[in-house]
Amino acid sequence: MTDQASTTDQASTTGQVGKKDHARRGGAARRSRRQLLAGGGGALTAVLAAEALTRPTAAAAADGDPLILGQINTETAITQLKSSSGAGPALICEATGAGVGVQGNSDSGDGVRAVSVSGFGVRGFSDSGTAVFGLGGRGEGVQGRSGFTPSSASGTRVGVHGVTDAAAEPAVWGENVAGGTGVLGTTSFGTGVSGLSETGKGVFGNSASGTGVLGASADGTGVSGFTTSGTGVAGLTDSGSAGNAVVGKSQGTGVGVVGVSGFGGAGVLASGPKVALQVQGPAVFDRSGVVTVAAGKSTAKNTGIALTAASLVLATIQGNRAGVFVQGVTLVTGSPGSFTIHLNKIVSKDLKVAWFAVN
Repeated sequence: MTDQASTTDQASTTGQVGKKDHARRGGAARRSRRQLLAGGGGALTAVLAAEALTRPTAAAAADGDPLILGQINTETAITQLKSSSGAGPALICEATGAGVGVQGNSDSGDGVRAVSVSGFGVRGFSDSGTAVFGLGGRGEGVQGRSGFTPSSASGTRVGVHGVTDAAAEPAVWGENVAGGTGVLGTTSFGTGVSGLSETGKGVFGNSASGTGVLGASADGTGVSGFTTSGTGVAGLTDSGSAGNAVVGKSQGTGVGVVGVSGFGGAGVLASGPKVALQVQGPAVFDRSGVVTVAAGKSTAKNTGIALTAASLVLATIQGNRAGVFVQGVTLVTGSPGSFTIHLNKIVSKDLKVAWFAVN
């Protein structure tokens, strides 16, 4: 009896202790929100503070965890979000103000990669700003490639680089559907548009009915061609007698076409099986002029003209002077050189003789 009563008392005591301990730990949690509100705001504040202390702190998500906003989410496998909504976007990220909507970072790979089977890989839209902007701190700003052959150029710092492995297609195409300029190049001091080719055409202009290449300048040169050993500017036409390979036109008082050679070559070379040079209108030559044989003289000398052993000076009397003619012309070669026109006799009054030097 004594042992049995002792055991009963021990169990009763243990149960009472457990109930008191449980009441201390969880009794407050079992009280309803209405009871807490009725008991005053202090009781509710104490309970919420206790729950916050016992709740575990949110950590960065890892593989298999849901995406946690406001935290760094780390993964070691691909996370894929697939939408079956049809035309709608699978994900919309919106930043108010001047924030960035979507940002992709990579140490050495692609920061952002977009893939489409038949649509646009990347599409940018802006109401008033730039739709797509590319910035390369030390490299290219934007590179557009057609085909899978990479560019052989390296270390370039161009703003836009177009690459294609299709021989019949251009690497960069500019199209204006409203009738304006397809491609425009501007610069404050350098070259607006430059074309470079190792063996082909540096710049090629083609038009079905208009001008293939047009160069315009307010004060400088409209079109300039330069080469170290080949042809600076070449014009070609296969339209028979109706077309002109090269046309130079000045709407003011300037010169339509100028040819200059500074190393002994020909400034302008005219060649043709039938007609090499055709001039419509007056022709002016700076190696021509008029000298005057003074009265009482039979000769007149002209100096300051470059002459060689191959040079020819043609001379003819201006007017009709009976019994007087040009007997001959003697040359002194050099630069400058001179020539002397000889008449057959002394003239009684001044006589003008025109001259023209060739070669």
